[in-house]
Amino acid sequence: MILNREALYDHLLDNSNLSECQIRNETTFEGISYEYVVNGKLSTSNGIFSIVIGIPRQWRIRLVDVYIVEPELPFIPHLESNGKICLFDLEASVIDWDLFGILNQCIERAKDIIELGIQNANSNDFIDEFDSYIGNIKNKKMLKVVLPNEKKTQKIKFCPTSNPSKVQRKNEKHADYKKRTEVLTFFASTRASDFDKWGYGSVTQKNALYFYSSPDEAILPPNYSLPITKEYLNRIFKSGSIRDCKYNPNMNSSLIVFGINQPNGIVNVFAVILENCEFNIVNDEIELKSVKQIIPLICERLDTEYLLGRTSESKNVLSNKNFLLVGCGSIGSYVFQNLIKSGVNKITLVDHDKLKAENIYRHLLGIESIKHGYKAEALRIYGKNMLPDLNINTLDDRIEELVEDGSIELSEYDYIIAATGDAILNRWINYYIHENNIKTPVFYLWNEPLDIGSHVGFFDLNLESCYGCLFARDENGELFDKSAYTEKGQKIVKSNLGCQGSYIPYGSLISVQTSLLFINVLKEVATGRLMDNALYSQKGDKYYFEQAGLKVSDVYQSQNEIIKITYGRDLVNKCCDICGGK
Repeated sequence: MILNREALYDHLLDNSNLSECQIRNETTFEGISYEYVVNGKLSTSNGIFSIVIGIPRQWRIRLVDVYIVEPELPFIPHLESNGKICLFDLEASVIDWDLFGILNQCIERAKDIIELGIQNANSNDFIDEFDSYIGNIKNKKMLKVVLPNEKKTQKIKFCPTSNPSKVQRKNEKHADYKKRTEVLTFFASTRASDFDKWGYGSVTQKNALYFYSSPDEAILPPNYSLPITKEYLNRIFKSGSIRDCKYNPNMNSSLIVFGINQPNGIVNVFAVILENCEFNIVNDEIELKSVKQIIPLICERLDTEYLLGRTSESKNVLSNKNFLLVGCGSIGSYVFQNLIKSGVNKITLVDHDKLKAENIYRHLLGIESIKHGYKAEALRIYGKNMLPDLNINTLDDRIEELVEDGSIELSEYDYIIAATGDAILNRWINYYIHENNIKTPVFYLWNEPLDIGSHVGFFDLNLESCYGCLFARDENGELFDKSAYTEKGQKIVKSNLGCQGSYIPYGSLISVQTSLLFINVLKEVATGRLMDNALYSQKGDKYYFEQAGLKVSDVYQSQNEIIKITYGRDLVNKCCDICGGK
């Protein structure tokens, strides 16, 4: 809609919560340009407040802004230091393009925030938005921090993220020198390896303190309009202990990172630099006796627990599980990426093959990784450069040889993933699992040629059926895969270099789809939602397959759904060479 000043004024007059409204065109407020700025009075149950409403030209994207001008509000949630009220979180929201409706909702929301804040009815919102209040404090600095896994007070190391020259330049004013050499950002962690990982290994490290507290009553963020006081910090110190911590605070300057485990389970993190400070330590308790200056630091957390919390894996059932991935080719590479992105941090990669130029159009990795040689090692380096805290082992040999010479023990893993797409090898793994009574469940992944589909099989020794049950013998006694989308008896293998260069043609997209299907099946197993052996068959497009003169099987033709799930009881094959249909 085209915003008409007269229509806007009439609408504001109709709002019973507003009075004395005046409208200005094309102006700025608090450094922001607005198409209209409205000055007026907002009536609440706690009194009348002077407000400013800013209507941006892009209101369909930004909504409108509401500021409290006077009288000054007490320290309440959702109020920024410039008086702007945080009305709505637009993340994952949809805006209805009705400006007058938006105005009414924003004014009503502003009224609610003021009333609830003054009545102290929404104080828990302080905890949810703790970081934003630290961010509103003036003269703050930044700390990038990898929090320790242990929920206790301990020594931590820190360093500046930049190292400006301390030599004053010729004719440089002292104020300019101080500004240029002031360190605004720091990095901290308990582990030396993190300094290398995040690019600060060459910078001199100093001791700091990570103080973990668990208060009985919530500790609210400090008022951003006032300096942080030693009394505020001592409230936090009283709810923790420095027992078993071998850190003595520096009386000249100390950096302290606070981890506050609030009563509702949320952990708020912020830090301070204390200049010319003195502590009193008695019976494992610490008290700040005096301090010349307290500099707040807003924390950017880099620890895996926090970073993973932005995904659906916040309560991760896959971390600290031990995975074995056999096959690091097209399917295996995308499986590896999805595993580590899902929180898997302990994995062994097995593949005897090297990454070559012929692989790169259907492999996760590209030209830059060919120099690393073996596919497993190339994936390890990729993972190391992608995410922190990964424990990746690589074995550049055939799985059957590694198992038979004792280099790996299959029973030591929580999950085995066979991603080679090689039915011969899969049958051997299945045989070995049953022959040696290995309880580790196995996932078998394979693609059909020319992208007509893919399969993920989950098989546990203790459940009905096994991978071998998927195979039967035809009228000539030849084994064939009963789940195949390809009609048997056709030549689908291609070769560029004779027998040494044979391959089954399929693209990277089908490998991506197979890996995603596998991850979903894995999560079903890990969360106890899949209690049976099962085969997941994902049907693809047959266009290119038939263009190549090939014929799909009756299995493909009869499958109506995109993904068909066949459970163990329906997979049982009484003629199975391995389990005998048990």
